[in-house]
Amino acid sequence: MAPKVAEQAAYSPKDKDPPPTYDGVDPEKTFKVWQKEVRLWTFETDFPKSKWGVKLLRGLSGIAKGAVDDLTYEEIACEKGLDNIMQKLTDYFAPHLEQTLPRAFERAVYGQPRQSKEGFAEYIIRADQAFKDLETEGVKLPDEARGYLLMRQASLTDVQELS
Repeated sequence: MAPKVAEQAAYSPKDKDPPPTYDGVDPEKTFKVWQKEVRLWTFETDFPKSKWGVKLLRGLSGIAKGAVDDLTYEEIACEKGLDNIMQKLTDYFAPHLEQTLPRAFERAVYGQPRQSKEGFAEYIIRADQAFKDLETEGVKLPDEARGYLLMRQASLTDVQELS
């Protein structure tokens, strides 16, 4: 029984943690979040660095997988495999990641109203991110304007508006 205990002691649950998956859908909204998740995964994983690229590749699908299809085995299965994949995806999605003032303004001011199944917390988080993106472009809306836009796009019922 002692050998089994030794084997269990050598096992780390982190050895089985896969990297975050990504399909490339809506990269302007999802790519930076996914990049952060990958960085967190590399921080906590016990996988050898030489296998990170292979593990990451297995979690890609759709557009993201297609964007890295031309990488060779040698470019993936090496110490820089993860970096090679991340660079390829960053290059591929670069046009979608460029924040422009008109796009940021449209999302913050004329953005999608709260959906019927979207909770208020989710709506506020989404709207707040749109305001932050607009600030990144150099436009800070006054609190009164932000409040008005939040209320206007919250899709409140008559009863909720009166409260």
